[in-house]
Amino acid sequence: MMDDAPILWLNNDCLLILFKYLKIEDLLSLEEVCVRFQDVVQLSYRTIPIMNFVELAKRSMGPISLSMAEKISRRVGPYVHHLNVSSESLGIPDECPPLTILEHFKQLRGIRLVEFDFSNETSIRVLSEMFGKMKSASFENCQLTDEGLLACFLRTNELEVFRLVSTECLTGKFLQGLRGLKEAELYINSPLEAVYFREFCEANRQLYYFELYGFGNINGTCVQSMLTNLRDLKTLSMCDLPNIKSKDIETIGDLVGLRNLELFYFTLMSDDIFDELLEKMIRRGTLEHLGISCAVFVKDSTLRKVARFQNLKSLGLKGIATDSLLAKLTCFPTLEGLDVSESKVTAKGLRKFIMKCPLLEFVDLSDNEISFKFIQSLGSHLRSRSKMINFVVSHTPIVEVLEGPTDIILDFLYNKTNGQIKFIYKN
Repeated sequence: MMDDAPILWLNNDCLLILFKYLKIEDLLSLEEVCVRFQDVVQLSYRTIPIMNFVELAKRSMGPISLSMAEKISRRVGPYVHHLNVSSESLGIPDECPPLTILEHFKQLRGIRLVEFDFSNETSIRVLSEMFGKMKSASFENCQLTDEGLLACFLRTNELEVFRLVSTECLTGKFLQGLRGLKEAELYINSPLEAVYFREFCEANRQLYYFELYGFGNINGTCVQSMLTNLRDLKTLSMCDLPNIKSKDIETIGDLVGLRNLELFYFTLMSDDIFDELLEKMIRRGTLEHLGISCAVFVKDSTLRKVARFQNLKSLGLKGIATDSLLAKLTCFPTLEGLDVSESKVTAKGLRKFIMKCPLLEFVDLSDNEISFKFIQSLGSHLRSRSKMINFVVSHTPIVEVLEGPTDIILDFLYNKTNGQIKFIYKN
């Protein structure tokens, strides 16, 4: 019966094209069909650029067994360029890194590892051997050492993007191994030595994207090193840096190429200093995104300055937005995005602000109390807009009475608002 199957009339080239559209778990099943399929599937494995175990676990509704992960890795590992794997996706409770899986990936250009322990010599050796051609690396909540990270960085001179989320006691010595980065995100809850940070700035002058969260020992001299060396910086995000004084923050305005600026949880910053920073950015006229989330230094004069930006495309007011605050912000003819997540805004206050922003297309309402009445109120007043508004409402109870699949509910809401509003619901 199998010999008469129409799919077998196709030559191997046609089968290869078809197999490229299948998921990895489907290819594994096809291997068992016949010898010919097995041969074509082996060729298909060579065309898989990304191995995402995290996504595979979601599709499987649970963790992937180590034996299955090893089976997959043996087949696709030599050809994959990007790897995404977490201890949860493999069901590993003790965060022991799956070395028998990782050792198959030798041609990686990008890697994302979540919640693994890379603190012993064996795991460091396997990890460093994967870094020969690495361009992008992300470690999230992994147990790491400065020496282990240095061993990885010494293996490659091609690394351009680096992301580290760590609660471990790193000294910052690993920063000495980073050279020529273009993008860096460093979320580190340990007191790194300031001298290493200054050396990092000197060695990564072409950095244009920088997120810096939680560095305990970053001080004014570190900020000055950023200003001196990172002249190409276009995006800067800083959060919870207790040793940086207000006057140091004000000097950030001297970064002539800065396009995007976010400041989170700077509760000790004076409003006068922040106003001086904004004044610098206004005079330069290049800022496109401003985030002043979870801050206490926003006063009326600050809002008046924010409204003076001529080219602002997105505004972040996470945790601080209110109807009163939005009412004090005058017309934003260029604004396309607004973040009022974790805030207390009403439909009336938001509607009034939207009417002042003719180009607004994206609003983040996550973690707000959004009722169906709220949605109806918005929709009935936005029918004349030429652009649809996309609302992100993750972790938000947007349905009070309706019951059913999320996609059906959202289609209903879309129709009820005459197509002027689209809700993107993310759990």
